[in-house]
Amino acid sequence: MRAHTDPPLHGGSGSHPSVAWDSVGVLLLSKPGALQCSRSEMVMLEVATSLVSRRAVQLGAVVQAVDESELRLILRALEEAAYGDAG
Repeated sequence: MRAHTDPPLHGGSGSHPSVAWDSVGVLLLSKPGALQCSRSEMVMLEVATSLVSRRAVQLGAVVQAVDESELRLILRALEEAAYGDAG
């Protein structure tokens, strides 16, 4: 996945890489074609940004677009969003 954006979509400060989910959400809404990625990668971004209230997703479309390992990642993210650290 690649994009040239301002502000940047990731942060390099600190000991762990981070993603500026608010910026990703704004980008997906304002410039849907700005990111060059596969359909499943786009769906994963859409799900992630939906967890920070930046976009709505259609669960049927999500399930059809992702593979089993991606679905497991989504389920873990949902669990963490609902209950805190899942593991």
